[in-house]
Amino acid sequence: MYQAQVLEHGLVNALMVLLLLPRANKHAGREKWEQTHDDFYDKQFGKTFGNLIRSLIDTNKLPASIIPRLERAKTDRNQLAHHYFREHAENFLSKSGRVKMITECETMIENFRLIDKDLENFCKPIRIKYGITDQLIAAELSRSNEQK
Repeated sequence: MYQAQVLEHGLVNALMVLLLLPRANKHAGREKWEQTHDDFYDKQFGKTFGNLIRSLIDTNKLPASIIPRLERAKTDRNQLAHHYFREHAENFLSKSGRVKMITECETMIENFRLIDKDLENFCKPIRIKYGITDQLIAAELSRSNEQK
């Protein structure tokens, strides 16, 4: 579930890059931008995983190859969140069953990680175009960590 939530955050980040950045007012000032950014993130995080994917697909900007992988990630995430342990109750009782579960989960983890990485790689040139460089992200993370 951790990696599924990392992907979920990646979906919100992708929506920010594809929807918010292109229409942001560059002259509004930092305070206005931060409020617009926070409001956008709050709205996106209020959506279900499936609705985040639908919003991304609706941008008509994603490479076609990513869409079925996102749909698969949605199916796997929902399986983990809503059915996994109930459906694997018998497997949980034996070592071989738990090994099977671990193997299955490791596959899902890797798939979540790879689609998140591919989505980030797709969005990277777009966010850089709008001035959100890797260096800027690193500096903001460092500043945020110093405040904690």
